[in-house]
Parts: sequence; C-alpha cells; structure tokens
Amino acid sequence: MNEGVLPDDAVTWQRLAAACAGRVLEIGCGARRAWRGGVAIDVAIDVARGGAADVVARAEALPFAAATFDRVVAHLALDVIANGDPVMRELARVLAPGGEVAAIVGGGPAADAGDDDALAALCDRLPRRLGAPGDPRVRDDAAWRAWWPSHRVTVERLETRVDGAALVPTLARLARVAEAVVADAIAGRRAARVVTWLVRCA
Repeated sequence: MNEGVLPDDAVTWQRLAAACAGRVLEIGCGARRAWRGGVAIDVAIDVARGGAADVVARAEALPFAAATFDRVVAHLALDVIANGDPVMRELARVLAPGGEVAAIVGGGPAADAGDDDALAALCDRLPRRLGAPGDPRVRDDAAWRAWWPSHRVTVERLETRVDGAALVPTLARLARVAEAVVADAIAGRRAARVVTWLVRCA
C-alpha cells in the first residue's frame, strides 16, 4: 500500500499536479490522502480495505465504464504491480480520448550517493532481500512507449532527499524484515537521496 513516504511527496505530487485536469482517477491511494499537495482527485482506488480509497479494486480490473476519466495518476503505486500489461490495458480503457496518464515511479538511491545515504546503506546491508518489486518494465521508458504507442511519452528524472528515519516503515515492507532491522541498518544516517521518475503519456 502506498503511503507517500518514499520519496518526498510534496515535491513529487507537485509534478503530478500539472497533469491533473478534468475528472481524475488515482491508482493506489493508500492510507492517507491529505499529503497530495492540493491535487484534486475525483476517485481513488486501492486494493486495501480500511484506507482512504473511495473504491476497493485492483488496477487489473477497474470497475468503471470505458472513457470515464480525463486523467489517471499513480504515486509510487505502479511499482508493485506484478504484470504491467493488464493494468495498462485497463488504464487505456477507462481513459477518455485525449486523456493522459501520469505516474511517479520509484527508482532507488541516487547513483552517486555518499556514505550518509540511508537507502544505499540498507541496500548494502540487505542486498538479496531488498530489490525492486513488481514488473521491472514500469521503470523502462521503452516499455511505456510500447504500452502507449499512440501517446507522446515523456520521462522526467527527479531527485529528492528524505529523512532516514522516515524510510524505515517503507523499507521494512519492501525488504520484508522487522522495522528494528532496518533502523539498525541505517543508524546514524540522517538523510537519503532518492531518484524517481515522472512518466507522462499524453
């Protein structure tokens, strides 16, 4: 479930805000919605019950009629889907003609991160247990162009900093280890530099 912890949601949601117009569907809203930075969302879905979703559903089978939405946005949600093909077909189905898909996709630690990078430290500590989840094609611009051949696909690299302590719950879920293990791995690291990408298909 996406909780907007990784990376700095204020920065990345500002980028998504530019893509939001008309009737907007959010994929994978998670437990919290207040941190969207003023982005107007009409309908939000998530697979988890008891969170902030208006509708509980999977992105592979959206319960909406064709051409319902002008925009579809996802903030660190498409990263965890097992297979991008059915999800992209569903997004294309519910998107109105002339509509746009915009997604923040997680990348990992900055390539030139220093010793104080919390995420890099954890990757070094747990190299076999912390990996990119889901379909790796969501991090491949060529795959996005194959999924959306009739759209103009643009990819913008973003780099943000986040407090190391704030990473603990998210990284514990990704690594499937106790939060205490993650906290120990990043002890003494004050900040992490994290790379993400904004993908827009318009």
